[in-house]
Amino acid sequence: MRLTLSTVYTMLLKAIVRTRSIPFNIQAGDPFYSGKNQAYLMKSIKELDEGHGQEHELIDA
Repeated sequence: MRLTLSTVYTMLLKAIVRTRSIPFNIQAGDPFYSGKNQAYLMKSIKELDEGHGQEHELIDA
């Protein structure tokens, strides 16, 4: 499905008018810095400092 920028822009504006909101969620911030992730990282660092953990090579994903 090939759409021109003009068509996409028109579709966006029509959706905004129809729903009286933007048709997608906007999220601020990086989930890396969320409280949940920071708590997990601190727990993991503590475990490593206590000698629990295993050294390995980086894994390519």
